[in-house]
Amino acid sequence: MVEKLLENRKGFKKTIFIVLLIIIASILQSDFIPDTRRLISGRPGGETAEHGVGLCPETSVFYEYNHEIWKCNPRTGEKKKALDGSCPTVSPDKAKVAYTLNGNICLFDVINNRQRILSEKDYENTTYSCYEIKWSPDGKHLIADSGTYIIRPKTVINSGAGKIVAGFLTYNEDCEWIDNTKIVFTDLTEYRFHPKIGQVGIPGVAVIDVNGKKDVIKRPNYPIQYNFVQLLPGERICFSGIGGYWTMDKNGKNVRHTAKPESMSEKIKKIIPHSYNYEWLTYAAQLTKCSRWVIFNLHNKTSDEIYVINMDYPDSIKKIVDGTHPSW
Repeated sequence: MVEKLLENRKGFKKTIFIVLLIIIASILQSDFIPDTRRLISGRPGGETAEHGVGLCPETSVFYEYNHEIWKCNPRTGEKKKALDGSCPTVSPDKAKVAYTLNGNICLFDVINNRQRILSEKDYENTTYSCYEIKWSPDGKHLIADSGTYIIRPKTVINSGAGKIVAGFLTYNEDCEWIDNTKIVFTDLTEYRFHPKIGQVGIPGVAVIDVNGKKDVIKRPNYPIQYNFVQLLPGERICFSGIGGYWTMDKNGKNVRHTAKPESMSEKIKKIIPHSYNYEWLTYAAQLTKCSRWVIFNLHNKTSDEIYVINMDYPDSIKKIVDGTHPSW
């Protein structure tokens, strides 16, 4: 009798243990436990890749505020002044920041906290100081955009030696790195005489390398002209011309008609909630080529504000600081 009771008690304990396991498993699979993937976006999805859909990344953002360069953590909002200067641009490996100070192009070593002048301004040949900087994918060269005119010069600089290795003339910011050594841009070296205003540059599309060798891959034929628009995946160069938009390879071959591609700024404008009022959106940049997190600037009449957003989840939009020229 005693043995039977003990056996029944053991069976009862085993049953209770199994029931508890089932209850715990049900809880773990439910929404009872907070899902950190929903903390920013408010929607399911998760960080299945580096800085994916979940929490806003903590990668340092460098930006300009009151003609100084500041550093901010986009997740926490913690910020501090980093150095004097303007127009900061973070290198692809996140180890350096290129910026301008007193017209000179400088480098800030993030790891060793050191600064140095990379290239001094040529006051005789440069009307304005540097407006924007673009790193090559490998970080060995950069393009300095010198000026605010619609047509203005670009200078290519070796980021190690500080040596100017090439230069070209183009419209606005119409240039992009194709790879580590070649740049595609709207070329303005062909001219025609206009009876009212004299010599006029006729745009075509060209590629220049870091040794200064230029190759016009889409030559204008007045009045027909071409403008570089955007670099697409697979090193396809998109350009505009008669009949709309076209793509070609970096050698000017395999020309195909295409739809107008969207810029990153245009993509962001489509998903920003209507409650955000602004005059223009600028400096849109992905965290990495594969990341869906993008940083950008919203300008209105009274201020410049810096935001981050995950392109797959518009609800993730978040203002981090006041400022301009954000880079991460």
